[in-house]
Amino acid sequence: MAYRKWTVEIEGRHHVVELETKAMGRRIVRVDGVQQVDEKKLVSLGTTDEIRVDSLVAQVQIQGGNYELLFPEAVSEPDARVSVSAPQTERITLEKDPAGVSMVVDTRSGGGYFLALVGLVMVGLGGWLLLNVGNVSENLVLVLVDVAIILAGIYTIFISLKMALNRVFYRVAMHELSVRQGPIPWTGNRILDPKSLESLQVKRISRRSSSKSTVRTYTYRVEAKRKDSERMTSIGEFTVADDANFVADQIGKYLDLPEQV
Repeated sequence: MAYRKWTVEIEGRHHVVELETKAMGRRIVRVDGVQQVDEKKLVSLGTTDEIRVDSLVAQVQIQGGNYELLFPEAVSEPDARVSVSAPQTERITLEKDPAGVSMVVDTRSGGGYFLALVGLVMVGLGGWLLLNVGNVSENLVLVLVDVAIILAGIYTIFISLKMALNRVFYRVAMHELSVRQGPIPWTGNRILDPKSLESLQVKRISRRSSSKSTVRTYTYRVEAKRKDSERMTSIGEFTVADDANFVADQIGKYLDLPEQV
């Protein structure tokens, strides 16, 4: 078992980063004593033609923002350093015109294409089994299983197209605040009357992959408080705090809405 500790500077503040390697090569990253990265999420940088590059990239949460820690090749050497970067996993395009403000959040993911391939395989397998099932009345259970596989494949393809193609479109004008996803139809589309809104806030949402997991992931939700209700209305959810703050700031500035702390 190996253990290393570094002090890294992020936005003017120092943080303690620990890398612990346990049995079977299992690695854990802690930031300021908090385990924030599951070892399964660590990405090896692989090899080159000349030297072995045994570096790791760990995605962590620090000061409300997402960062990448790049561990060096020889982590056992005393002078090895950890480099820090703040990846932008979501890209926002802003356009202003006399009638309002438009924002496009690019949430497209290349992983959707692989998922589409999985869905096509499921549909093909289910179709082939259905064509070769023989007597339907004698194999009703098998027919139902084949149909379930086909439907699951179609749903997987639909999800993959959403991942690969969809973007989120925000339109802020004096007469409406609209949120929609496209081109694949999806949940979360809404149109709000700006006059009914009282304030905005960005809320950090903490989740665990399971009840036994000690690893938490965070997203950042932009919420609006209505004048006629105590309930908060979700406007959008982001994986990067800066993106959520940017969208909330643009909406708040145009509609002259205060931001709750």
